[in-house]
Amino acid sequence: MPDGMTHVLRAAHDTQNTIAVSLQMMATEHHADAEIAHVAADLLHWTRETIAQLAELAARQGIPLDRAADEPGLFQQMRASMASKAKGPVAALLLLENLRRLYLTASDASLALELLAQFAQAQRHTEMLELSTQRHPHTLRVMKWANTMIKTIAPQVLTNA
Repeated sequence: MPDGMTHVLRAAHDTQNTIAVSLQMMATEHHADAEIAHVAADLLHWTRETIAQLAELAARQGIPLDRAADEPGLFQQMRASMASKAKGPVAALLLLENLRRLYLTASDASLALELLAQFAQAQRHTEMLELSTQRHPHTLRVMKWANTMIKTIAPQVLTNA
């Protein structure tokens, strides 16, 4: 069974990876929507930085984690390819569902970073606390963006579905 440090670092790393895959798929699936594609790409860049920093910190603790974000798997790539061809109400519903999943994933990642911060405080691990405190606002930004987009598009999408 992993110790507390391994558990919190892996949880933070894994949830950030899930965000990265979701953002990459959104940018691909909704490339026709410039705002979605552009913001998803920006958020993906920051998420990749978080993943790399978590992996570097973990490596210094003797915990191996991948420095690079996971790439979407074959099923996810096929789904993104098919989704990018969707039009009208189907594409809009897909976008709404992608945003909902992104929001939930970012919420999970936020909790993972909070656990990391709590562990760091309890262990007086300054570097870990600084990293979790520094990167947490980015994860909250992902949540806020997904939530704002849901509020913006849901009324029209659900009414026209």
